Amino acid sequence: MLFTKYFIHLSHFFQGLDGGAFAIVNGVRETLHALLDMFSLPVEALPIVYLIFKESQADFKIASSRLLEGIWEIENCNNCNMNS
Repeated sequence: MLFTKYFIHLSHFFQGLDGGAFAIVNGVRETLHALLDMFSLPVEALPIVYLIFKESQADFKIASSRLLEGIWEIENCNNCNMNS
């Protein structure tokens, strides 16, 4: 719900702008939701997903590829000293 409240706040911020800006905000929200759902990530992962999406120049394919790579590296880390 924090995610939704954040974007409701943003939508009020963009009310003074044309409909195009509001459509962009909605598009970003939908894309971030899709990335969270695709990788079964909790809403708490939103800041890092947003950062990855932003650093991927808002390209869904690149962002999803980077998320997949990061998840794979974490799950398959052979040289990690997790018990130290």
